[in-house]
Amino acid sequence: MKMKKIKVLSRRLLLSSSMLCAALLLLAAHSVQAVQEASGNIYLDDGHNQAPLENVLVTDGYTFVRTDESGYYEIELRAEARWVAFVNPGGTMPTENLYELLPEDRERIEGIDFIVEPLPHESGEPFRFVHHSDLHFSREAQIERSYDAIVRHVHRMPDRPAFVIDSGDVSNDTRQRMKWAREMFDCYELPCFVVKGNHDQDDQDEYRGQTMEELFQPLYFAFTYDSYLFLNFPWIAFASESVDWAEKLLEEIGEDYHIVVNQHHWWGLRRNRLPDLVELLLEYNAAGALSGHYHSNQVMDINGIASFAVTAADGYTRDLAMPSFNIITAYPDGTLEADYRNAGFEKHLDLISPADNAPLRRNITLPVQVNAYDTALAVEQVIVNVIDVEDRAELKSVTLYNNGGHAWAGSITAAEDWPDAVIVGIEAKDEMGDTWHIERRVQVSDPEGMAFPESGDDWGMYQGGAGRTGARNQNISPPLQPAWVYLNRNFGLSAPIVAGERVFAGVMNNETATEPFPTIVALDFESGEELWGHEVAGGRSVRNTLASDGQRLVAQLCDGKIICVDAVTGERLWEDEYMVRNFERKYHPAGLSFNQIFLRGSPMIEENRAFFGLRHAYAATAELQSGEFLWRRIPPRGSRSWANASWAKSENYLFRPAGTFQALDPQTGNTIWETDVNRGGEAGPVYRNNRVFYANPYDRPGWAVHAMNAESGDILWQTPIKDVQAYQHMSSPAVDKQYVYFAMQGRLFALNKED
Repeated sequence: MKMKKIKVLSRRLLLSSSMLCAALLLLAAHSVQAVQEASGNIYLDDGHNQAPLENVLVTDGYTFVRTDESGYYEIELRAEARWVAFVNPGGTMPTENLYELLPEDRERIEGIDFIVEPLPHESGEPFRFVHHSDLHFSREAQIERSYDAIVRHVHRMPDRPAFVIDSGDVSNDTRQRMKWAREMFDCYELPCFVVKGNHDQDDQDEYRGQTMEELFQPLYFAFTYDSYLFLNFPWIAFASESVDWAEKLLEEIGEDYHIVVNQHHWWGLRRNRLPDLVELLLEYNAAGALSGHYHSNQVMDINGIASFAVTAADGYTRDLAMPSFNIITAYPDGTLEADYRNAGFEKHLDLISPADNAPLRRNITLPVQVNAYDTALAVEQVIVNVIDVEDRAELKSVTLYNNGGHAWAGSITAAEDWPDAVIVGIEAKDEMGDTWHIERRVQVSDPEGMAFPESGDDWGMYQGGAGRTGARNQNISPPLQPAWVYLNRNFGLSAPIVAGERVFAGVMNNETATEPFPTIVALDFESGEELWGHEVAGGRSVRNTLASDGQRLVAQLCDGKIICVDAVTGERLWEDEYMVRNFERKYHPAGLSFNQIFLRGSPMIEENRAFFGLRHAYAATAELQSGEFLWRRIPPRGSRSWANASWAKSENYLFRPAGTFQALDPQTGNTIWETDVNRGGEAGPVYRNNRVFYANPYDRPGWAVHAMNAESGDILWQTPIKDVQAYQHMSSPAVDKQYVYFAMQGRLFALNKED
């Protein structure tokens, strides 16, 4: 039999005109649809020879057949079938050319052949792959930008990943933008597998996702790599068909593989088939799930399945604080391990502390912090060398420590005999053995005039107190000098708080979905020494600012669960899951929790009561000692926020932004008054001297900073914010005796508080 090379997206219909006419006449006469069939061969190409592959699964998205000993298959097509695809067998490389679109006018289609290659290594070894999502292509320039930020660095990696998986939203809703995204994926020297997201659509198409199937892969498909089977599902489209198809596929080969699901988000199947898919994955003990959609990184336990959410790949390039994509290692036993990578960095080296123009002080030990990072390479060592300016003699050498991220830390004590100026040289060595260097001239001076943080002035919650003013009475006299540095690569969206001579901070869990993880840490105020770490299981994180009165500490986890711990010992005092929203129980008896990536508002504490709430999703007032809730309301939906948006409180009212701005009775939760100030934004309100201040640049029109009477809700003044783009994030205001301050788009604003 003659070997045929695969040709993507183009096949000739092998029907003569006479045969076609006969078929049409038969259909008209008997009103019976002719059987539609497709056939072809699958071959293994080892670079020297092509050999037929037996027992390979071929599918039209509804049914399956297997190839015979000659590599030949013949499949009866469903009328709804849009493509023929195959699942590459174990021991072979997955290929993007795993399918072929079918012509709409067909009866029998022959010669749909596929070719695969063997794995480049022995079976049973760990392998790595790239996972990113939410590229949101909107312009052609993003091709070069994404290549420079991510693709070329993937190619630089010494241990080259096996393939790329994208979890959808490669475009912003048009065919042309999807074509630009396709051009970017063509830059990879690796197979790329993409699923449809909620923005991957073209309004001119007959059905959402048609363009995806032309440019990428079928709306649902599967491939294998060694002992893993990857199932790929679209956003909403063909929900029932895709789950039915997956069930049949797993009946065929599921027991032989570790199952990994790729989808834009769990919500994509919604009530239609989500419960069925979850139960199917649990039945086959799925190894994990990949997703995007929420533009935030987190490893979490979703209904017993380890799930890896990744941020928007293109949105945070060149930002060490926000990873942009994952390198996931898959082990032979089914364990998946995520390494979050920051995009666009090549031999990046920077001295953070001492800061620019900050001196070293003689006879005082001061922290040193260095950022050393490369997107493609691991940094193995960072050394700080202090050198005499005059003769280049070495005065001190310090090896810094690292916790797995980009930050390296240590300390230096300037000796009494050091000159008034030294060179601080930084030397970083990467895994390829290359050494990077930077130098900075630093002054050395006596310790007089140093300003260290002072204890005794607690800052026990977001914005300092229940009024959320962001103001403190203690004078601060710059320049400030760091007293200590504590490294944790998972510090992220939450701010630290200070209470009872301790510093508390929430931690994002980007490491484990199954094992307990320290999501709250307590540090000694004077030394920075870790006193305790409070562990939480299930992949939950603290992504907002904590609240503490010095004796107790409360947190609302990202899925809504509330915990209270002893601030001195770290022991958990009570917990409450009332705010955890599950998938509607009428569609699944146990309920399905799939919104753990949501962020929550920062709690507050006042007079033995804790208050929890965020915009529309507001919960309660609880007694700190007992955990008994005085009132609470379950949120109608999960709420996510990139800021620490929260409530403010006066003596008599709770203030919160929602569809309107509202004042609530803190005793009952009832609404006292509400004022229409446009949609609720992501910045929090501030209360001071019987006035409530709220900045709301969320959507057109009505971008403004508002001042309202706290008793009545009457608007006292509104100041519009000019020359800003839509949907810009804004800081919560800070208010002192004279001014209202806020930051936005790289600018700092100050408004007169009175007018």
